[in-house]
Amino acid sequence: MKNHFAIAKEELGFYGFENTSLQNLLAVLIGPKANPVVTGQLSSLGVKRLSSLSKEELLQYEGIGETTADRIIACIGLAGLLNKFKFEECYIVRSPEDAAKYMADMSTLDQEHFEVLFLNSKNVVIGRKTIFKGSLNASIVHPREIFREAVKLSAASIIAGHNHRRRDMFLFY
Repeated sequence: MKNHFAIAKEELGFYGFENTSLQNLLAVLIGPKANPVVTGQLSSLGVKRLSSLSKEELLQYEGIGETTADRIIACIGLAGLLNKFKFEECYIVRSPEDAAKYMADMSTLDQEHFEVLFLNSKNVVIGRKTIFKGSLNASIVHPREIFREAVKLSAASIIAGHNHRRRDMFLFY
């Protein structure tokens, strides 16, 4: 008979994290010694209450040791960072000036760079990549390098930026 961890791991693998219960996500996080009673108690608190538990409060649950409590707290912290990143990093390019502001950090570079912004259909930046780092005065780029990344990210459009050592930056659409 499969243990709680094995069943939870199977559910996660088959359905993905979006469709896995909180109880089973906790079981995978806790590991092979996960107790369904404890994961049930923790999941019954709900995500908001669970995320507010201190390490000392987590240690009150039978089978939750220091390492497991640290793992749960770290996971909740990571989820918080990802959530923060998701909303803070949503940058919409509405004009050439917006793109220039987003890529303004290129003006501090000591050698030539060719960078590309990848945008979705709503002009939200979904990626940024340095395609080529040049020498002091040259930057050679092949279109396939640009479009390979654009296809990989399913970008609807791209904005390419190229700086010169004299601190100017040019954008190409």
